[in-house]
Amino acid sequence: MVIVGHQRQLVIDYLARSHPIVTCAVQAEQLGTGHAVMQAEPALCSFSGDVVVLSGDVPLLTRKTMERLISHHRTSGAAATILTAMMQDPTVMGE
Repeated sequence: MVIVGHQRQLVIDYLARSHPIVTCAVQAEQLGTGHAVMQAEPALCSFSGDVVVLSGDVPLLTRKTMERLISHHRTSGAAATILTAMMQDPTVMGE
């Protein structure tokens, strides 16, 4: 599932062509990440399993990193797992 907000129709149209099995939930007002996740609740109410929350503009996130994150989450038995990074110059992030 992809939560869409700003320029949502462009994203919805692209995903319909490139990944037709993906569903979209609309976040009409951009009120933060927590609010965005809440928009997926109705579609996930009967879902059982792990949910991964990612921002759409995360740079340099590799498949290997995601596989390791999910593996760690599952083997640790954690209720939630957060991935962070140490940056030499964090001032360039969020520009």
